[in-house]
Amino acid sequence: MPAGHFRARASVSGNVRALAATAAALVLATGCGDNPEPVAEAAPYLDPGFVEAGGYRLHYALTLASDLPAVIAGSYGIQPRPNLAVLTFAIALC
Repeated sequence: MPAGHFRARASVSGNVRALAATAAALVLATGCGDNPEPVAEAAPYLDPGFVEAGGYRLHYALTLASDLPAVIAGSYGIQPRPNLAVLTFAIALC
């Protein structure tokens, strides 16, 4: 090897960290096994779509723009895209 050229070590700090992380993940994965007890099913999320405070009720809704009918979306100038949502609010007296 010519003078002034160094060969990279096979074990630099980044490789040791990656190796340690992989080893830790494998050790944790081996602890996972069959669970003799069944897991209880989670309760469904029930959102009434409104909150009340004082004499007011605030209604809210979040809808994906891609779920809106084209005529409705177009009337509000909304482009139906998969990464766009419409949040609506309405305040009413109780």
